[in-house]
Amino acid sequence: MNPNSNPRPVWFLKNYWRLIDLADWVSFTELLKSLDTTNGNLSVHLGKLVEAGYVEEVRRFVGRRSQSRYRLTRTGRKALLDHVATLQELAGQHLSRSL
Repeated sequence: MNPNSNPRPVWFLKNYWRLIDLADWVSFTELLKSLDTTNGNLSVHLGKLVEAGYVEEVRRFVGRRSQSRYRLTRTGRKALLDHVATLQELAGQHLSRSL
């Protein structure tokens, strides 16, 4: 299987990181549009991240519409940075073995 045949996971992670890194608060709608996923998929994943304490959620009304906004907690940012560092380490090990 060609590792470049499905670039979506890399794109998804890169865009998710950029959104979280650049924004203090990100609305559900912004995440949905930027990540090109479904309402249900995003909702479930965000719910799990909120439950784990990695993401903070604030719900409010704008006019008569409900709006949910999200941001990383300190715990979430540390977990994400640790995860990225582990991925980089694994990629480095893989590259050194293949050379």
